[in-house]
Amino acid sequence: MYVFGGFSKLYAQKNFIQRGIASYYTDRFDGRKTASGEIFDNRELVGSHKKLPFNTMVKVTNLANKRSVVVRINDRGPYAHGRIIDVSKSAANLIGLYATGTAKVLIQAVGRDGVVTKETPKKITPIPAKKITTIVNTNSKTTRASVEKDFKIGKTYDAVGFEKTPHGYGVQVAYFTTLASAKKQCSEVTGATNIQEVFIQVGWDNKKQRKIYRVMVGSFANKSASSLTQRQLRRGGFKGFLARHHLK
Repeated sequence: MYVFGGFSKLYAQKNFIQRGIASYYTDRFDGRKTASGEIFDNRELVGSHKKLPFNTMVKVTNLANKRSVVVRINDRGPYAHGRIIDVSKSAANLIGLYATGTAKVLIQAVGRDGVVTKETPKKITPIPAKKITTIVNTNSKTTRASVEKDFKIGKTYDAVGFEKTPHGYGVQVAYFTTLASAKKQCSEVTGATNIQEVFIQVGWDNKKQRKIYRVMVGSFANKSASSLTQRQLRRGGFKGFLARHHLK
């Protein structure tokens, strides 16, 4: 335990930076126990590093396209020569790594235990509220939810915490177990596609007994109505599927 504490002091500092090759977990690792004792889930934003303490939040930037994602370290590795980090398939999709298999990356420790420090670059902060107010065909409430406990199960919000009531269907591009990751994804979707109608739908995972945050794009009556938005998302590097908004 003392050695692990030493690693914590050495590697979990906000100025820890490393360059090298990243790869991602294939589906055969899904459901396996990680070195931290957690069960690996390729849908979460997680990763492995040889020395960083478990639960360190690491920003991974693909140097080829400058796209970034923040993952939580919950495993040890990778052990392939020259590789410095493995990330989940969901994280790989966000930075264009899934298509190439490996990529040169810059990694930086930015927080601990699901919390990203304030020093995180401004470009990955949530979308300013003035942009979100351009959403059409939705009703909003003026009360803003600012922390995880304010985001209620069965409700839908924009990226800055205002409650919304989209109808029909949306394109689900990801889901997360932390609010910070969902907000970051909203910002990345809008930044890459210029789509403003991006929501956080709050649900509940009965199996794991915890909140989940689905990132939903648009509001459509049916699948065909979403085709243009889905093309925009694909051009921006995002994949998704049609899912129902919360019924009111």
